[in-house]
Amino acid sequence: MNEVAVIIPAYNAERTIARSISSVLASTIPVDVIVVDDGSSDSTGKIADNYAKECPRVRVVHQLNAGAYSARLTGVEKCDAKYLAFVDADDMVEPGMYEEMLKFAKLHDLDIVQCECVGSRRLADGDELFMTRQEVLEKVIHPRLIMGRDAVSVWDKLYRRSVLRLPFEQSDIMMFEDLAFNLQAFLFVQKVGYLRRGLYRYNVNDGSSVRNFKMKNVADLKEAIRFRDLFIPKYGMIVPDGMLDNWICMNVLNMWKVACTAPIRDGVPRNDKIRALLDLPEVAHAFEATGRSLARSVMRNCFAVAFSGLVRRIKGFVAG
Repeated sequence: MNEVAVIIPAYNAERTIARSISSVLASTIPVDVIVVDDGSSDSTGKIADNYAKECPRVRVVHQLNAGAYSARLTGVEKCDAKYLAFVDADDMVEPGMYEEMLKFAKLHDLDIVQCECVGSRRLADGDELFMTRQEVLEKVIHPRLIMGRDAVSVWDKLYRRSVLRLPFEQSDIMMFEDLAFNLQAFLFVQKVGYLRRGLYRYNVNDGSSVRNFKMKNVADLKEAIRFRDLFIPKYGMIVPDGMLDNWICMNVLNMWKVACTAPIRDGVPRNDKIRALLDLPEVAHAFEATGRSLARSVMRNCFAVAFSGLVRRIKGFVAG
């Protein structure tokens, strides 16, 4: 068994899963690979099985389709390595990613190490260390997990297995799944480090939930609110009044912008999706509490939806 295990949740990823697995196996240190085939209807599972036949460091778990969150939990349950990481099935990693992150974690006795994406504009000068629980709460958990000021990804991190205290909350959440995982992963974290290296190769996938809008996204937002209500109090922090309402409004606005322009893939008219989103009781309350009730009324209007989509398409055409 190797010190690092990499979990790859995969659903209908036959076009990319091979390059993803290959990039992990090309790591400069030996790592174990756990592919969780999340009920794929294409050849994803077969491709992964072929890798497992050829390489003893690859294991494949097949399950019914339940989403990336569930697939990641399945991988964690199957993992006995001291450290674990996640890679999306359409992404790749640099060869030195896990060697550098493991070395950094051991040098500073870190529970979680985060790196950057290749070509990231967020690269800062110098590495950062947060070596006490209070620092982690104030400078990592509060701004990112609670205030939602930055992405809360799982694929750019190396986790010490001992801080992931199972069982995690079961859920069918698909959008916001990284947030749902990390709200639980950070509960027992004492030390965090940021390794300012571009080591992860993120692929912009036109089929991802951040670029498409499905009716399931409405339920996922409701589920994300439940996760926040359930786990944020466990951090024992004073949360500013209106913080959750502002977070809800921010995400609804982002989802609305996507819904205005995203292709209709499920046959449900975008106006129906938008109204379902804006009519969630939690959303209606958040808009009212933050004084944005008029904005919500405008966003529900089909003409506003059509006009917003037209403006975004024109901007895209001009920029292109």
